[in-house]
Amino acid sequence: MNAATLNQSTSSMPSTPSTSSKARLIVLDIETAPVQSPRIKTRVIQEAISREPASNTRRDIKDAWNTTQAREARGHEAWLKTAVDPLLAVPLCVCVHLDYPDATPNLFTFDFMSDPLSGESDTLESLAEFLSEDSGPASIWIGHNILGFDLPVLLNVWRRTAIKPPAHFPAYSNGRFLGRVYDTMLRIPGKTPFISLNDAAEAYGLGPVKTTMFCGVPMDGSRVFDAFTAGKLQEILDHCANDVLAARELYLVMTSNDTWGTWDLTDAVASQIREIDESGHPESTRALAKIRVLENAGLIPHCA
Repeated sequence: MNAATLNQSTSSMPSTPSTSSKARLIVLDIETAPVQSPRIKTRVIQEAISREPASNTRRDIKDAWNTTQAREARGHEAWLKTAVDPLLAVPLCVCVHLDYPDATPNLFTFDFMSDPLSGESDTLESLAEFLSEDSGPASIWIGHNILGFDLPVLLNVWRRTAIKPPAHFPAYSNGRFLGRVYDTMLRIPGKTPFISLNDAAEAYGLGPVKTTMFCGVPMDGSRVFDAFTAGKLQEILDHCANDVLAARELYLVMTSNDTWGTWDLTDAVASQIREIDESGHPESTRALAKIRVLENAGLIPHCA
């Protein structure tokens, strides 16, 4: 299955509302595959093959470590894991759900493979242009683990293909994304550092996330690439769309239908300004940093 084939699968992109309003809520989900660059793939596999077991590893495991079968399995597993590496992951599809205050929400779906020669750049540029047109300084970027995965993947692939990110896409600085981002996974009180979307939805009374079946088993992120290699493109798109809709419902439940605790702009900006003041950097550097924070928050008006 090549990139051109995936690009030909259906992509629903309704026209933008004619009003001048921007989407308040932008819910994102992305499905990915392992890195496709031959050079990087070879490096990842070779690094995995060259690893040695710990010195206290049992003798029988050491004996089996460098058999041909073990080496091949170790290299292949390392390559597959790049699908969850935000720096190397290859986007297969991106689902964007936009809520307008004056229109019925629509589901926007984009899908593409990571082969610039087959049009990845065109699709990524279309996505960036679309989000630039429909997002504004007051838009809230929402997703489950969006800070840990979706936003980093998108920013990295836009950079990789020399495409300027959307105008109001959260800026990345000092190890974090700045701007109006609501990560539903990080807003759930509890002891578990990673809470799946399905577990969160059930815990908040939404029931299980709508599932897409693949080979008789519910689809999840770990099976996306298997589905892709099997040519089950529609199943991937359906799974991505289901997760977007579930994340949106989870956000609404967590924020009392977008009325409580959704995004405290004043506190967020004040916290960032305070951090800058305490950084110890020269005054001119701190001033520029403060301007950047205010710009990202949409608090500095720009002339048309």
